[in-house]
Amino acid sequence: MDLQFQPFHVFDYLSTRSIIDALSDEQKHYLRTQALKICVATTDVHEYGKLLLENVFTRLGISTVDGGVCTDPEDLVARFQTEQANIIAISTYNGIALDYLHNLQTELLKTGLQNTRIYIGGKLNQITDSDSPTHDDLPVDVSQQLLAAGATPCPSIEDMLLDLCTAPSRITVESARRHSPLENPAGD
Repeated sequence: MDLQFQPFHVFDYLSTRSIIDALSDEQKHYLRTQALKICVATTDVHEYGKLLLENVFTRLGISTVDGGVCTDPEDLVARFQTEQANIIAISTYNGIALDYLHNLQTELLKTGLQNTRIYIGGKLNQITDSDSPTHDDLPVDVSQQLLAAGATPCPSIEDMLLDLCTAPSRITVESARRHSPLENPAGD
């Protein structure tokens, strides 16, 4: 066993396990039965969030598409479309969350995919443009602006998973009604 890499793998395993363990058996079953295909990408070089998302999704039986690291919005949309994914999940860190979302939405609109469900997590902040003498160039939280723009801001992976479980109309209404423990407790 290569001890040099063991701490990362142990941490990754423990993080994934604790996230999945927080879900009920019904929620896990629901997510497995939704035929989700999530395209996962980062807006910058910080890829740990992306790797953790992919690991959690895979362990839950959710199909993933590698949207890349430090991916331009037009490249992400091309990959999303080519792989026929149905949701985009973005991990961001460096103060560009809102600008990235707007650019992504512009690219989705160009391809007729403007109704795509977008989740965005990580550091949900933006460096603001301001000529004010008191402006300090530090990023500010833009969670509410992301929500107002149509994305689902996710302070944690658990938030995203819970939203996927409780917002069936955002996935596919028919599939959600058939499989959701919330809509169909008998599982018919």
